[in-house]
Amino acid sequence: MGDTTSVWFVPLFAALALFFSFQPRINQALQTTLRGVRERSCRRHAERLVRAARRAAPFEAAYELKGDLLTYVRGKPGESPPAWHRNLSKYRARGLAFHGASVSAIFRRPTSFLPAVVILKDNSDWLEGVLKEVGVAVAPGQGA
Repeated sequence: MGDTTSVWFVPLFAALALFFSFQPRINQALQTTLRGVRERSCRRHAERLVRAARRAAPFEAAYELKGDLLTYVRGKPGESPPAWHRNLSKYRARGLAFHGASVSAIFRRPTSFLPAVVILKDNSDWLEGVLKEVGVAVAPGQGA
């Protein structure tokens, strides 16, 4: 009789050969199924966000500056609770601001990819003065 350890190599080799021969089809089926699951999940998440935004609308967006603290209020200042607040002094040392027609973005560092603060306003001229007052650098060629 031969070596008994080599007996289990043949079924293992056959099973692996079958697995790797069907692996592209299995992978394709999994990707197709998971793509549908991800699309439904993303769609539901986006719909929830849109519903929440519609419940909050319409509102008046107002910004208040008290010292270095910029506060964003949905509704009338003083009457509505603040939605968020940011201490602008932490962007003084290395922060950089960019202004557009109706949006301003403040980055933590000049090399940052994502903005730390995004401010939507019809006219961002007031923000340029605020940032200069606080000491945050404004990108060259930006602002009014």
